[in-house]
Amino acid sequence: MINCWEIGKIAAAFFAAFLVIFTGQKIVHISPNNSYLEGDEVGYKLPVDLAATGKSSKHNALSISAGLDFMKIATLMQTASVDSGASVFKKCGACHTPEQGAKNGMGPNLWNIVNRDIGSIEGFKYSDAILGKRGNWTYEKLALFLHKPKKWLKGTKMAFGGLRREQDIASVLIYLRSLSDSPAPLPAVQ
Repeated sequence: MINCWEIGKIAAAFFAAFLVIFTGQKIVHISPNNSYLEGDEVGYKLPVDLAATGKSSKHNALSISAGLDFMKIATLMQTASVDSGASVFKKCGACHTPEQGAKNGMGPNLWNIVNRDIGSIEGFKYSDAILGKRGNWTYEKLALFLHKPKKWLKGTKMAFGGLRREQDIASVLIYLRSLSDSPAPLPAVQ
């Protein structure tokens, strides 16, 4: 049987936990200058000298800053196989459908994804993050998203952690390229 002292101890424990959580949260979020919240950018961008990296001027500096060498992936794509990409894609198949005309899963259907407008499948409920992206799914954007989805697209609903191996990314890109009646040309390699 629980007496009133036990009930008091339980109530005090809940109150103490509540106090620690919310007081700690307030202390952590104290900032003497919140001007960056009003649009100022925190930090600074490091210039990327493409000539020093050996990349062509057409190469997007975004992939270099993301820790991904897209030119290496583009080179690997030249010899990657669709079968290898299909094997790696099984991780994606839990949420995405690759077949033409197939219904969306938890993620959108990926038929004809290469060079398709980002966030353009009608009837699919995209996150605000993806709806805020402009342009189309180039090989490089797909590679960045496959590598680290949450880093490339902050706020994405996609739970997948990403592919670490450049060979796996290249193989999946070749597989995604094959999901089309007229596959996009491979990226140029210098």
